[in-house]
Amino acid sequence: MVSSTFFSFVAFVAIHSSFVDADWVMGDNGKTCNQVCGDLDQECNVGEMNKLTSNDKVGAAFESVGYTCKSFHPPRDYSGTPFSTGRSNDDCAPLLPNKSVDCSGNSYGWHASLCFCGMNQPGVQGDPHFKTWSGEMYDFHGVCDLVLLQNNEFEKGIKMDIHLRTKKMRSWSFVSVAAIRIGEDILEVVGGAIENNFWINGIAGNKEVVNKNEVSMVATLSGYPVFFSETKKEQRQFVIDLGEEEAIVVATWKSFVRIQFKNAKGKHFEHSLGLMGSFLEGAKLARDNITVMEDVNKFGKEWQVRESEPNLFHLTDGPQYPMECEVPSGLELRRRLGEAGVTVLEAQNLCADVSKELIDLCVFDIIATNDRNTAGAY
Repeated sequence: MVSSTFFSFVAFVAIHSSFVDADWVMGDNGKTCNQVCGDLDQECNVGEMNKLTSNDKVGAAFESVGYTCKSFHPPRDYSGTPFSTGRSNDDCAPLLPNKSVDCSGNSYGWHASLCFCGMNQPGVQGDPHFKTWSGEMYDFHGVCDLVLLQNNEFEKGIKMDIHLRTKKMRSWSFVSVAAIRIGEDILEVVGGAIENNFWINGIAGNKEVVNKNEVSMVATLSGYPVFFSETKKEQRQFVIDLGEEEAIVVATWKSFVRIQFKNAKGKHFEHSLGLMGSFLEGAKLARDNITVMEDVNKFGKEWQVRESEPNLFHLTDGPQYPMECEVPSGLELRRRLGEAGVTVLEAQNLCADVSKELIDLCVFDIIATNDRNTAGAY
């Protein structure tokens, strides 16, 4: 029999739509969106800004901050778009379709950029929860090796691949290992309490270069520096600096591994495929780069690492293609929720300090794992 905890959790999800601690902000002339959002202790949300590709959309966004566009400028893609010039004949400018916002610049000192400030950070974390480039969230609980991102056009063909290894925990799964390859170099990060939890090109990381009290550069991937820090107890972080405030962040909390993309730009990711979806739109495309897959379990299985793809992990573990990903049934998931010993109210209290956008996920993961400490992953 399913307990009342499960039903109260379902009611909680039904009643509470995901909160977004974010909003549109019009910056001062010449300011970059990173500066505008940084002044609010928030981040520039590229995913929302990339949607402003028409006069109607950019006009509505400006209206939301109390500004009425006098006229519209032809679409632009230079730094600081979308923006207002304040002039009567060419005021508000939308973004060129299929281009990506640059939050780190503002091409002209008289332009007032319109910024969406708040959490976006597409990637994967928790149990595991995926956020596409467009900000859409979905869950895939398959246990196997997965392609989070594949980009054969990265930096004019040196290529980028990001693979995940998920591990079963009771009736759930989580990302236990992540591997990022740029060119011929591979960073592999493993969750857990081991002292050295990273490998470079299959060789264990050098603990002598890691100072837990400060940020240390531990490697380079085809020239891109990798920085390590231990942000707090049981949390470690690796940042791959792509330049111009763009980065890939790989972090661990206990056994959990998460990956997030900060200020992702089209020049690096516009040709990427995988579980992140298509760049900008976040469409869940199959490997043929055409077929849209609405069923997340089929989409997840589509992006299981194949035999023909590079092996980025230094050890083999779990189901390997052609063996299919192990996906728990809906009955297993419901049974696990029903057995949870943590109430929704208790989980909400434990997640009180988590960003509003992630509260629902935090509550879900605490109940799913039956572990009150899981809030630390957020």
